[in-house]
Amino acid sequence: MISYINTQENSNKFWQYEINGRVVVTKWGRIGTLGQSKTYDDHYDNGDAQNFVNKKVKEKIREGYIKV
Repeated sequence: MISYINTQENSNKFWQYEINGRVVVTKWGRIGTLGQSKTYDDHYDNGDAQNFVNKKVKEKIREGYIKV
């Protein structure tokens, strides 16, 4: 899984994703916990799944997350 963390303003959160073909799995929560996960399996094709992830990554970066 590709991981991002946000430690700004005592936020101490992580966000991760993994792409398996048309399926995207995301996981998020507080650092040090198991967190929650969600599977998105409604993408039309691999490109659609990648576009979805690209949009989410941009959102996370705007929120202060950095790739680790």
